[in-house]
Amino acid sequence: MKFDAIYYAGVWWLDTEQAAAMLRISPDSLRRNCTVSADLRTIDHACWHRAGLWRLDDVARVSQARMQAVTSLFEASKIAGDFAR
Repeated sequence: MKFDAIYYAGVWWLDTEQAAAMLRISPDSLRRNCTVSADLRTIDHACWHRAGLWRLDDVARVSQARMQAVTSLFEASKIAGDFAR
């Protein structure tokens, strides 16, 4: 995955499409749920020349946490499946 980050106000930012791709959700879902979802609320975002910008380190942290949660659920279901046999 290649991203074109923007350096603005001392930090790196992604536009809405790139942040949504990194989080594996649609850009519309990101826009709609940024104030509702517990983990998306922790992502700092700003509007710059009508473009939605999302702080890169926050997006990376939330993306990693979501992937770890999915991985642990997968491993737990695999272990449960092994015990059921």
